[in-house]
Amino acid sequence: MEEYIGACLIIKTNKTTHIGRLHQISPEMNKMVVEVSGNLKEIELSEIDEVEILADDDSEIIQREQEKEKTKPKEETKKLVPVTHVSTEIYSRIIELSDTLFGPSRGEIVYSGARGVLHLFVNIFKFMDKKFVIYTGSGIFSEIAVVLGRISLLYGTEVTIIPSSKTQRIAKELFYYEANNGMVSNKRRDQPIVIIADTDVKEEMVKGAERVIFLGDYKNIEIPNKEVIFFGVPVRDPLEFTGNSILCDVGLSPKVLSKYNIRKYAPKLLQKIGKQ
Repeated sequence: MEEYIGACLIIKTNKTTHIGRLHQISPEMNKMVVEVSGNLKEIELSEIDEVEILADDDSEIIQREQEKEKTKPKEETKKLVPVTHVSTEIYSRIIELSDTLFGPSRGEIVYSGARGVLHLFVNIFKFMDKKFVIYTGSGIFSEIAVVLGRISLLYGTEVTIIPSSKTQRIAKELFYYEANNGMVSNKRRDQPIVIIADTDVKEEMVKGAERVIFLGDYKNIEIPNKEVIFFGVPVRDPLEFTGNSILCDVGLSPKVLSKYNIRKYAPKLLQKIGKQ
């Protein structure tokens, strides 16, 4: 394995898993030396069950996380209390790390989130017979929204999507949505259910709406019936939202959550985050 010196590896032994950069390997001494979180660690070759070589992009993510861990004061780390919500920037890092290393992948998160919201619409809100309009932007919550629109069509629901941006991922999901006779427009008509993802809210978007549902993030607009649905981890403080806050479990790995000191919610498909 001398040709892999300098490569970033995931090394699984019969006791634990190490992630680090290979510094030295000595078959005659039956060991390898790996840099883990800035420290050199010897691993017995006989204890290794599996070795996975990471791509450069994955290595960079791990290096960034390890650098943060090294520069974090130990005393401060001990005092940290698990957070209950994160910023959109941190959420993006969580999704990136989940997608490249721990799982689930970004696509799995999107489809899990869309199915969770559909479950809410079908079994709890029970308004699949009403018309939806979905406003989308360019982030992962918009991807969830477009997939939600497509699978809602299976129930005969009239869905209209109003996209404000088309990334490569959004364009792909919109292609499948339109292939299933989904409607794309640039203006809301009289739809009573308004779904908003990754885009600013204007009065004409929600005027006269029966219910407004935010996906992933929220704005406290003056309308009585409104919900925000978070996916895996709340983005912004749920207790500051003036409507109902709901968490949808998308299967994020506990390893990802622990890296960012995030509180693990109960593993339910959907749960209401109550006001205190």
